Amino acid sequence: MDIRKDLPDKIYHYTSLEALCSIVENQEFWLGDSRQMNDYNEALELLKPLNTLLNQDNDLYGKEDNVNIITKRAKDALTKTPIYIASFTALNDDASQWERYAQNATGVSIEFDLFKLQKFLQFNSQMLRRITYISGNDILSELVQSDMYRQAKSYILSDDGEKDPFFILTVTSYALWFKNKGFCQEDEIRFMLPSFFHTSHLDMEQLGKVEYVKESTVKAYFKLNLKSPQLYKESDCKSFWDSIISITVGPRSKQNPDILKGFLSEKLRNNGFNGNHIVIKESTCSLR
Repeated sequence: MDIRKDLPDKIYHYTSLEALCSIVENQEFWLGDSRQMNDYNEALELLKPLNTLLNQDNDLYGKEDNVNIITKRAKDALTKTPIYIASFTALNDDASQWERYAQNATGVSIEFDLFKLQKFLQFNSQMLRRITYISGNDILSELVQSDMYRQAKSYILSDDGEKDPFFILTVTSYALWFKNKGFCQEDEIRFMLPSFFHTSHLDMEQLGKVEYVKESTVKAYFKLNLKSPQLYKESDCKSFWDSIISITVGPRSKQNPDILKGFLSEKLRNNGFNGNHIVIKESTCSLR
């Protein structure tokens, strides 16, 4: 069971109309802290069978203490290290996506050209993956064949006495690429931005900032600055907006597409962008 690397040419982000307007007006794309997601508990639970399998591995005989230390470090990393996530899907104009993620089908679906989006963001391929869905009954047999297991085993067998903290976080992040098979109909594609992310030309402080929002609970979001000069460096895609193909208005929305087109064009123009290529259309989904 390897992490899926098959990505479609187009991906979709379902959200509210208010969220779209906020993205346009503030030039910010919000990513949620994984620790406030339901999937976070699933990721924590995945560490238990991982620990069991590692302790049963003959290649790791005599290293049981190391195994337990590693899984504890992985749990600590998952609970204490912010990893920011945005969810997309391969499903276009899908009824379940509309109802679950676009304010009961009154919101919008943003269609992206995946190649252009990756070019603009300049992030490595490990940060965008299609979710792998696993069954609770087969979790041990599937997990032992996974990239996550191989990475954890390699980490334990490594000679690095200090144990590179980035490596343990890499192993930990694998847990967030898996979900219960009961959600497989969502065909989720997940973009993940670890708070420890840094390369020679990109770092978190330059990409945006964390903001706390008080709803029924206090939640943390990373506001990705779409106008950050860091995102334009060596990019073949001039802006985030160049990667958007179309915006579909939900089947239960009362929004007039032409008025929305005028709003988007004006706001983007005021921010120095051209959104004339973005098609605004109505959903053909049968939800009413």
